[in-house]
Amino acid sequence: GPSRGLLNKEKRKHVIEYLKLQGRFRHISKEDIEILQEYIDNKWEEIKSLIGRSK
Repeated sequence: GPSRGLLNKEKRKHVIEYLKLQGRFRHISKEDIEILQEYIDNKWEEIKSLIGRSK
């Protein structure tokens, strides 16, 4: 299905790349960005797991 292409971790961009483009987020600390990235990575793994179970 089309979602398989989304599973490629190498194609994903890091949160910092997105936030740098958005001046409204410049006040967010590096530590908070790392926490956000970890949260997203964990959610990503959950989604991959759900997709794997639906096969």
